[in-house]
Amino acid sequence: MSFVKKIAEILRDYATDGVPSSGAQKPVKSDFRAWGLEIEKRTTKGSDITAAATLVLDGADGYLVDITGSTTITAVTLSEGMEVWARFTGAPQITVGSNLIGNAGGSNVTLAAGDMVLFKGYAASIVRFWVFRLNGKPLTTPSLYDLPSLGFDQPGRA
Repeated sequence: MSFVKKIAEILRDYATDGVPSSGAQKPVKSDFRAWGLEIEKRTTKGSDITAAATLVLDGADGYLVDITGSTTITAVTLSEGMEVWARFTGAPQITVGSNLIGNAGGSNVTLAAGDMVLFKGYAASIVRFWVFRLNGKPLTTPSLYDLPSLGFDQPGRA
């Protein structure tokens, strides 16, 4: 689920961008179709995926999927540049490692039903993830040492 060409490239004015003498750009239908399919994927809920030790998200047919079950997740496959939002219906644990990096300061994360996770693929088979709790509570509580960086040391800021 990644745009191969951006709409500005597909619909540019000239055959060579910014060069009027190159002639008028003639949009290619296959580029439009690919772009449209990508929009559909990003606005359509995909099929449910069952939690597994290796969670395969490369084949997700939507930008948002439900992950069912509570099997511990120790690895995620997701190609570089790809993103998938996952809504969990069970309570699996995500075990972080060298290729699965989360936003909980390196700690494993136990999810609850309704939690949302954004997975993003990077080079070298690295997948980063960010957890958004249904209950609104943060994964980690800032320590007193974090308060200045959060702006609480500035007068007039809450």
